[in-house]
Parts: sequence; C-alpha cells; structure tokens
Amino acid sequence: MKINVLWTTMVTEAEQKAILSGVRQFVNALSIPKESIKVYGSSRFVKNGKVNSANNILANASRVGRLVESTNINKELMKEFKNEIVVLVTPRNLAGDGNYVFGYTSAPCSTISIGQFRRLDPFWRHWAIVSIVMHELGHTHGMACPDPKNKRKTIRYSYGYHCTNPGCIMRQSYGVNEFVNHVKDAIDKGRFFCPDCINEAITANRRKGWYQNPR
Repeated sequence: MKINVLWTTMVTEAEQKAILSGVRQFVNALSIPKESIKVYGSSRFVKNGKVNSANNILANASRVGRLVESTNINKELMKEFKNEIVVLVTPRNLAGDGNYVFGYTSAPCSTISIGQFRRLDPFWRHWAIVSIVMHELGHTHGMACPDPKNKRKTIRYSYGYHCTNPGCIMRQSYGVNEFVNHVKDAIDKGRFFCPDCINEAITANRRKGWYQNPR
C-alpha cells in the first residue's frame, strides 16, 4: 500500500522537510517499508488519464467562509488514488464538515493545514508539523478507531475518535498551544504513539493486507 505525499506550492522548503520527516518517522514506527512512500509534492501527476496537482485539488474544493472544506479535498483524492493512502498538506486554513480543523482524515485520505504553526519558533514549528502528519497518518491506519473488538476504554469522541493515553500524539487538541504541549509530552517520553495505538494500527493493517509487519 502506497503512502502518497502531496503539498501545495505555498509550503516552504523547511516545511517540506518536516512533512517528509513525519512520514518517515511514521513508517519507521510501524515497520512499514520505506519504498511505500511516494512523494509528489506540488508537482503535477497523471491519474486516471488526467493531469492533476495539489494546487488544483485545493482550488476546486468548496469553501466555508475563508476555510477550505477538507471533505471535498479528500473525496477528490480518493477518486484519484483509489484505496491508496494520501496526505495533502497546505498552509491554508481548513474546515472538516464545516468546523475549523488542523487536519481531517476520511480514510484513506488526509488533508492537513500547517499555516497555524507558522507563528511558532522554527524548532517547535518543525516538530508540530512532524507530529500533525504522524497524527493524521495514524487515523488512516486505524489508530484510535472504534472497533467492537477493541476493549480499551481510553478512546473518547470529540472531533472524531482520539486516544487519551499520556504522551500519545493521537490525543485530541483544541488549539496550537495544546497540540504543542502534546508534542512536548511525546518527545519527553521518547515515542509518539502509545502501545495501544501501535497495536491497533498493526491489527487494522493486517486485516487489510496493507503490509506485513515483522513484529
């Protein structure tokens, strides 16, 4: 299963490096082969016999006031990439079902906004971008996802399902400061995902046959 990575031309070189770092750290955390990563960036690509790009997909999405509606972007990504994982990153502010969001995942596609992190100093801006990419990829891979067979009671509903374990980047954040605090917790603990979320992703991916995890 490919992990396709796109971003708009408004994304800076430093931000691109942070995005790719987040994707690489995610595949390392789950022992997914690095060869599964396909980087398109802002380049045009050909899918289903037509030329498209991250900029074009964003331009054609509907608006909620000044926010770009993520659900439209994800639907278009799903048409283009079928059942492959896709992450599209932009500095534009996003809506998910009409509400302001940092990122929005409707598996297997995620749209992420990094513009709100630009007010942070370079160090925390980098780690915030790394972490939001890992967070949304976690959603695409079944982390903190409701499952009748899942017995753990640490999942709560708020803007989607999220983890409540300390130090896990899959926790819900309601603002930049809270998100950065979660990032700091993860860095202090030396891991971004709790064991529960890792196990959920491994189980979900084995069911779908996305990859063979050696653990």
